[in-house]
Amino acid sequence: MSLTVSIEGYVNLKAISGISESLHVIASHDDVLKRTPSCMGVRVMSNVFTARRLLDLRPDLAETHLRVADLILDEIAGEGAQVFGPWAGLVRFLREGLEAQRGWMAAALAETGPPVPSALGHLSVALRPFSIWEPHVAPVFSESQKDPVLERLFGLVGVTNRFYVEVGTQNGVQCNSRYFRVRYGFKGVMMDDSYQNLGVNLSRHFVTPANIADLFQKSDVPHEFDLLSLDTDGNEWLLWLSLQRAGYRPRVVVLEYGEHVPYQEDVFVRYTTLPVHRLCLSHFENMPEIAGGSISGIMALGNSWGYSLVWLVASGTSDLVFVRQDVLEQKGLTFPAQDNPAGLCALADYQAGNPPRSCNRQWPEKRQPAQELLATSAQILQGDFGLRSEGWSASRLRDAFC
Repeated sequence: MSLTVSIEGYVNLKAISGISESLHVIASHDDVLKRTPSCMGVRVMSNVFTARRLLDLRPDLAETHLRVADLILDEIAGEGAQVFGPWAGLVRFLREGLEAQRGWMAAALAETGPPVPSALGHLSVALRPFSIWEPHVAPVFSESQKDPVLERLFGLVGVTNRFYVEVGTQNGVQCNSRYFRVRYGFKGVMMDDSYQNLGVNLSRHFVTPANIADLFQKSDVPHEFDLLSLDTDGNEWLLWLSLQRAGYRPRVVVLEYGEHVPYQEDVFVRYTTLPVHRLCLSHFENMPEIAGGSISGIMALGNSWGYSLVWLVASGTSDLVFVRQDVLEQKGLTFPAQDNPAGLCALADYQAGNPPRSCNRQWPEKRQPAQELLATSAQILQGDFGLRSEGWSASRLRDAFC
């Protein structure tokens, strides 16, 4: 769950990973806390925090939480007390972030939206291809570093119609398109199999390779647009294949790869229509361990469609970013280690500040899949990507993938 408290300069709340969920729970049930100065500070912070999370997604709820925070502050002041210690600084920090977001949203209402900067505002230096690898950049609304990296990327390649499509957003709090809608006036479509919020054009659909092109057509998605983001935990490459066949040509594509699939091999886990993810969640309470495609395999698909792999993240999440090659050629851009999986994995370690460990070279121990579960990019491009179901019951698939 995203912390979503960044302000200018990509400063983010330094806290334990579970604080976002904890504060959200406190804001929803703060009446159960005892009225001590310490707990009052937590209640104020949790309500301001939740307002910050919901400001553009549910403005009505955000304003309710802000009113609750103000009422608690009035109570504290009426008792001759104040919010002490770290709570005061965190509340101030959250309010500054909230006001910054209000400013973004107001500017984004302009018909064309504010320009995506061609310089790093906090450094006052011109962007260059290596800027997407700046270490330790903090996200605003995305997982990992994706929205600051995408901001730098669009600063270099420019924007056109400011249209996005994101599949797999959950409730829209933590996703890749939110920052561009809030900050730069992008418009577009979000889809998820569990959530709906018509206020931000998030619709509930179970998206599959068979129906994604039809859903795009019904949603009036243009065939060329700026950003496509796919996060469905395993079949992203096949969704991209379906869109490619239907003539959709986004300029920038973000999609997950299989973090447990050896990155240097050209290999994919074949597609099955059985709900493997739900089987794993229901029996083991975790996502499939074996799913998706390798970095090298997905890069081979992208290259065949005229895309270059320019960035990846392998710490916390596992995502690839592609840019259409004609866009790079028009801008005269080449990125560090472009289309070089080993080099990109090394840069991902550099950006995250990790020792070399991000990209897996081997299948998980004792989990080498049966050969009939696997395919190569050449087979996929020939249409041979489905699992032949003979002999593969739901329980056998669960054992193989989970």
